[in-house]
Amino acid sequence: MMRSHFFLFAVCCALFVCSAGCSARESTRAVLNPRPDSQPLRIAVVPFQRILPDESARTVCCPLTGIIFRSCASERNSERLLEKAFFAKFKKYERNLMPPDKVEGVFRRVSADSFKPNPGEILRKVGHELEVDYLIAGHLFCLRERKGFSYSVEKPAMASFGIYLIRASDGSIVWKGIFDKAQKSLFEDILQLSSFVRERGRWVQAEELMLGGMEEVLQTFPELD
Repeated sequence: MMRSHFFLFAVCCALFVCSAGCSARESTRAVLNPRPDSQPLRIAVVPFQRILPDESARTVCCPLTGIIFRSCASERNSERLLEKAFFAKFKKYERNLMPPDKVEGVFRRVSADSFKPNPGEILRKVGHELEVDYLIAGHLFCLRERKGFSYSVEKPAMASFGIYLIRASDGSIVWKGIFDKAQKSLFEDILQLSSFVRERGRWVQAEELMLGGMEEVLQTFPELD
């Protein structure tokens, strides 16, 4: 009985911490400065990239930031799932986005023309050619499917990715959304209560974990004035 009461108390505390944290996070969202001509900010979303680990490596370094992520041999084209999830959550900013086909064409050509391409330099060239204010780049480091079922797993799903907002004029990263998580049970990590509630206490599949992660990181994306 005492153990049960302690667990309920811990859940309530975690709910309070989560609520307080979310409120603080929402109140500190940055606002991007408007264009001087009063036109909407122009943003190009470059094709998301799947960053492969070295053989047998369990971590990988982000080519833009140097941040270390957990990695895995994700399925081919899994970066397209991440890109799709991003666009689905970014619908309210559609008026700011350059046509994806045009962006992809310029990005592929600039990348192909670059000798020993530097990711930051490629993005600056793409931004200059498209005459945009910002670029968004995404890197997928791991999308590992669970091994088991929704009620019991041998190995849980894992997802790790980074989304970056880059100022086109100087290539600086003005915002980043980082997600690197393997699902855990509530007993293993009480601070994952919000995820536990969102996932209804199930062991989710990898794509579900990734979608939840995308929603989580975009809560801090700057407002477009």
